[in-house]
Amino acid sequence: MKNDVNLDLDVLNDEQERTLMALLNLIIPPSEDGRMPGAVDVNFLTHLNKEGLFPCTNEELLLINKVSHEVYNHDFSELVELKQKQLIDKLPHKLSKFLTWLTSQVIYCYYQDDEVLRAIGLGARPLFPEGHFLKEGDLALLEPVYERGKFYKD
Repeated sequence: MKNDVNLDLDVLNDEQERTLMALLNLIIPPSEDGRMPGAVDVNFLTHLNKEGLFPCTNEELLLINKVSHEVYNHDFSELVELKQKQLIDKLPHKLSKFLTWLTSQVIYCYYQDDEVLRAIGLGARPLFPEGHFLKEGDLALLEPVYERGKFYKD
């Protein structure tokens, strides 16, 4: 896992961090050929820290681990992948909503990572100065919009 930014990880205890890492591996595991990184490899903890999202994860990570102990008598991170997936299916609605939110945050972070962008062939570069040029189109198609005139108040 990359850690190029100083993180305030004191907000997660070891159990919470292990649970989060296990969840990240379930959401986007690394490819078997090593070409695509997994969610654990893309600075997700940095993203949570930068966006101030750790408070949104603390209680839920503890609850997932609590359910894991109730069902399997082990930490979530110690379970094999199949049991982790089975446990996720048994989680109460509140935790299912959390996992939906977590998945959206992981995807948001994942597809901004330079390594991921290079792996999918997009190139990790800013929009400018190289720029992304649009093909010229037929601007006459905008004529009806221009002729319509203003339809809003100044």
